[in-house]
Amino acid sequence: MKKLQKKDLPRFLAELKKQATVYVPVDNDGLTQFAVWEEGTEPALDKNTIISPKKIFFPQTEELYAYETKKLQAAVQELDGVGGPT
Repeated sequence: MKKLQKKDLPRFLAELKKQATVYVPVDNDGLTQFAVWEEGTEPALDKNTIISPKKIFFPQTEELYAYETKKLQAAVQELDGVGGPT
């Protein structure tokens, strides 16, 4: 197992940022929440965030179907780009 020393964290995050968006917990007016890491941002590693990391990566809502009703008829349409269960 490799360990990363706290002093090396900014350099490590800078390398990650070259390939992807990096989120870190930050203290914002007494509340700890996830934000995009920028050079000079100090991650709040000693506190719990107000939301889970899952809420960053997965949508809060997602449209799966659309429907239209006309009197006694209903038409259901699966939206493009939405797959069914795998």
